[in-house]
Amino acid sequence: GCNPLSTQDDVAEALSHTKNVHCYAKRACTVKEYYAAINRVLDAEPVITIERDGSKTTYGKVTPEIAKQIVAQHVINGQVLSEHVIARNNGSR
Repeated sequence: GCNPLSTQDDVAEALSHTKNVHCYAKRACTVKEYYAAINRVLDAEPVITIERDGSKTTYGKVTPEIAKQIVAQHVINGQVLSEHVIARNNGSR
């Protein structure tokens, strides 16, 4: 993810040279740069992982509209959007 408030340039630089890792982070970016980075992440077929009550749910092919649904239904109300789930772990070992 991109968090301009806590991005460490040295970590972002190392990640950018790691095979199969896409890093769009940049410390102290402008608002325009921040949203450009967010859009690049969204273009990379994003996934969202929610960890709640000991379980981890990963959603794939997340569009901005699906992200809003995930926040409203899963994050706020605890309801999983099964049609967008690509992986799930209930926390048991």
